[in-house]
Amino acid sequence: MRICRCPNQATKLLTGPAPIKWKKMKIEQATIYRCDHCGKVQFRKGDMTKHEKWYKLNPTNLHACFKFCQNLIKSEERYEVDGGYSAYGNGYSGMRTVFTCKVTGMEMYSFIAERRKLPVVNDGNSIRMPIQCDHYKNPENLIDDSNF
Repeated sequence: MRICRCPNQATKLLTGPAPIKWKKMKIEQATIYRCDHCGKVQFRKGDMTKHEKWYKLNPTNLHACFKFCQNLIKSEERYEVDGGYSAYGNGYSGMRTVFTCKVTGMEMYSFIAERRKLPVVNDGNSIRMPIQCDHYKNPENLIDDSNF
């Protein structure tokens, strides 16, 4: 028996056991997927596979050209695409970054162009930046320390 004392009401006498609602504890076992390059954790295999494939520290995405190669020429180019529908009419235009090797003269693209599915990937005139390159030229002095 329990007694309920409410401030604005008279004392009430309650009979019987108090109702107790028990919630069962849930125990779940789940497989987690951890990135080999950064340690990020996800629960879905497909998401982690995609993350690892396009992660910037993945060894297949570390282009030698981006390590301050002096043979890499970076420039901006305006492009126009005719046809197709856009909100501003038929076709569209924009700016894109163009990477060219001084030694081979080939236009190149990085893994980011593959991830974004840019037209330069299927162009046929350009190649993917190499991971290791025979033409890599390391800059002699990135920082001039002769004054220190």
